[in-house]
Amino acid sequence: MNKESESDPEIEAFPQTKADEPGSMKQGIARTSRRLLKSNRFEGRIMTGLLFLGIFHTIYFARGLLLPIVIALLLSALLQPAVSFLTRFKIPIALAAILVLVLLVSVLSLVAYRIAAPASEWFDRRPYLVSQLEYKLRAFKSSLEEAKETTEKLEKLTELQDEEEFGEEEVVVKGPTLPEQIMIRARAMGIMLGIILVLTYFLLSRSRPTLKHMAGEIEYNRQGKKWAKIMVQVQREVALYLVTIAMINVTLGALTAAAMALLKMPNPILWGVVAMTLNFVPYLGAMVTTVIIATVSLVTFTNWPQILLPPLVFLCFTALEGQFVTPTIVGKRLQLNPIAVIISLLFWGWVWGIGGMLIAVPILAAIKIVVKSTEELKAFQALIG
Repeated sequence: MNKESESDPEIEAFPQTKADEPGSMKQGIARTSRRLLKSNRFEGRIMTGLLFLGIFHTIYFARGLLLPIVIALLLSALLQPAVSFLTRFKIPIALAAILVLVLLVSVLSLVAYRIAAPASEWFDRRPYLVSQLEYKLRAFKSSLEEAKETTEKLEKLTELQDEEEFGEEEVVVKGPTLPEQIMIRARAMGIMLGIILVLTYFLLSRSRPTLKHMAGEIEYNRQGKKWAKIMVQVQREVALYLVTIAMINVTLGALTAAAMALLKMPNPILWGVVAMTLNFVPYLGAMVTTVIIATVSLVTFTNWPQILLPPLVFLCFTALEGQFVTPTIVGKRLQLNPIAVIISLLFWGWVWGIGGMLIAVPILAAIKIVVKSTEELKAFQALIG
């Protein structure tokens, strides 16, 4: 019997498969490569998510450091056109920055001086204002008293049950008094304003040489050139956006002050400044200003036509500004998605408080410019506007 014709049982136990055919090794390598790529993409997404979480954590806990820097950056972008205008007359850029900042501080100090006395007066009249509001809203108050009494009874029952179950005495922790809190906040605000002014001066006086130096350093780097152009574009367009919005808000404030004066509202300049400042916060600022004007009108006038006219006039102003003036002047390039604006307000307000809400929209505008100028990020353009 021929040995070659004999079949080996071990070989028969492992029949030939497709993996043993020619070219199957390449397919196996391709499959392995695809698996590795998927694994790498998954790990990359996890690392990107962790990176964003780390950034948010840093933004929240370093707000005391980052907020003055961001405000100084936006303020320098707002004042840069004025500095550039002065440098055309052969004024050194450092001196031009000082002149612009002195002019800004002088104007703000004058406005603060004009509104400090009436604002303090309204603050001191809080008990009287509350009693006036209660008197004029007594028709609505009676319908709410029953609900309030029921709520108080439920709260008392809950407190009694808690005392019976736990037998604990209420501990009252006394904090600083109102004048002490005002002094602490005023000191912190003064320090922050000083830091912002110093940073703004150096940004105005050194930003152009710094950008030129950066452009010279990255002259032969394609990516570096690209990001240098984006930085210059962001600075230019954010400056244009801030100047435009500031002019619109100043006009709104002036119209509000004039209208309140014609309607015999007390301290019309104060309400014009309030309208101008709060209008930097879209939607929410107009709502808060309307409530303030309506409250002042309610405690000032006696008949309902006079009471309703000031807030209605201001609502007409803000409707015209928000629906026609701002979209027409700002244009489509920096027109923002309202959903993105609201999310930005909520996020930056949660992170940095009132200061964050004031700078939320300029930050969003800067992000939109970067997204529109970067091919890799254009997929996010529809989310911003």
